[in-house]
Amino acid sequence: MDSVRIGVALTCKNAALTIKYSLLSVLKQSGVDLSVVIVDSYSNDSTDIIALETLRKFNIPYRIVKRKSNIAEGRNIAFKLALDFDPDYVLSFDADVILKYKNLLKSLSEISSGKRVIYAAYEHITLRGVNEVYNFCEKLIKKLEFSFLKKSGLNYRKSKWCGLGATLLPRKLVELVELNPNLSFAEDRQFGFLCWKHKFPILWVTYGKDLLSLDVNLQRGKLSNIYLGMGIREYLRGISDKILWSEIWQWYEGSFIRTLRNFLFSPYSRAKRHAFHIIIDALIAYSLLSLPSSPLLSLSIFMMIISTLLGWGLKKGLRISEIPKQFIKFNIYSLTTLLLFIPSYIKHRGLLQEAYKVYNLYSERIFS
Repeated sequence: MDSVRIGVALTCKNAALTIKYSLLSVLKQSGVDLSVVIVDSYSNDSTDIIALETLRKFNIPYRIVKRKSNIAEGRNIAFKLALDFDPDYVLSFDADVILKYKNLLKSLSEISSGKRVIYAAYEHITLRGVNEVYNFCEKLIKKLEFSFLKKSGLNYRKSKWCGLGATLLPRKLVELVELNPNLSFAEDRQFGFLCWKHKFPILWVTYGKDLLSLDVNLQRGKLSNIYLGMGIREYLRGISDKILWSEIWQWYEGSFIRTLRNFLFSPYSRAKRHAFHIIIDALIAYSLLSLPSSPLLSLSIFMMIISTLLGWGLKKGLRISEIPKQFIKFNIYSLTTLLLFIPSYIKHRGLLQEAYKVYNLYSERIFS
């Protein structure tokens, strides 16, 4: 029987610290024929050099391209180029993710059977120094040689969306879908919708209580948060689409009331953060309206707002000079979410319901 052909589609920028280990964790996989495409958004470190040196040690086809792109654009390019190597599956992969088991891709392809999207759940690991990252990754790669999983230990559950850092995609699906290039975030939520729309179920897979891969990061303070590091224009680009996928589809449950309940009360929702900004805006408006009749009250409210925003910004690791810009950025997003949530739900209700029907009817008991 021929080996399964898997095309690795990796997107990156300034990933010199981890890309070698991410690639090795894939290149050392057993029972699969690999090809690799790397889309580098013009890294200014040695990402491309390290990637090239690593790939040259293995007898596989590969391609490295430099394209200025956000995450959605980069994935679209990588997916398209990966298909040129005629794979059975495309592995959507990030340059800071390390697979933990040597037969992982072979096992995931057997679960997929060309019909399902398999999300290899990963754990976020944050380390304090460069040497600590290197030592940790070296140990993982050495351990990989002896780490094999048994399919009987795998657990599955369906999911409305999946992270795309370590996700196996059937070729037929990759040929059908394209991510919205405006999505500098929330592209994984839109991708989840597209999977269910095209009747490709998403399975979130773990190994017993263990996760299948690790997302390894260097602690750079709270400014390493991608939302903080993103410029205002890129953050607000395609804002209505981001709200649709990140604030509605992620919490969608067949009706407006249930969707709104999930959005407002899920511990993982951004609703509390949106409420913070909306309350601040209300206090600013109230202080301005109170100024003619009660200047002392207005000044007290204004000082309270300044104190609250300083605490908010410093907690996020921002410099005082950065706080106004970051607040305005998040504030616009929160206000737009408030304004667009209901109209966007109504406008796209048919599309959401179409995909949700497939999700709701899908049974995971296909493996029993």
